[in-house]
Amino acid sequence: MIKGKNINLRPICKEDFDLVYTWNTNQEYLGEYMDAEMRVKDSALADMERAVASNRISFFIIEDKDGRAIGIINYLNSMATTEAYDFGILVANNDKKGKGIGTEALNLFIDYIFNTKNIMRLQFITRSDNDGMKKLGEKSGFTLEGTLRKYKFENGDYRDYCLYGIIRDDWRKTIK
Repeated sequence: MIKGKNINLRPICKEDFDLVYTWNTNQEYLGEYMDAEMRVKDSALADMERAVASNRISFFIIEDKDGRAIGIINYLNSMATTEAYDFGILVANNDKKGKGIGTEALNLFIDYIFNTKNIMRLQFITRSDNDGMKKLGEKSGFTLEGTLRKYKFENGDYRDYCLYGIIRDDWRKTIK
């Protein structure tokens, strides 16, 4: 477990799968910038279990100090290289949004990755109109590296996405 001031990060366990499925299939938890998945529950849970068991993708549960799961971070090797991880973050508990939980969770995650994994960079993509995620990344040291034009079809239209990254060298400068 990684302990923070207001939250903790812990590895996902099988008992979390139902909750994560609920978050991923209900738009109210995902907000306006992610689409809910419409999947058969048994199939989705089996896929999650296989992914965790194979280490293709790793998950941290974000929990409050009372031990309640309030969000998730996932990460996996970037498609283009083994020296980078792509990640996503979700604060699913609407009462916790806008209170610094995402910032604290992301900073704990960045420190964990760069202190324990031999990778050079972390990166994420987000819709170009997702100002909250862009601000979160920038507060945590990420740099806008490019725009992926017409990257994904959502809500009846193709949407632009932004690629943000942080490299180990820049992270080191923030911890001095």
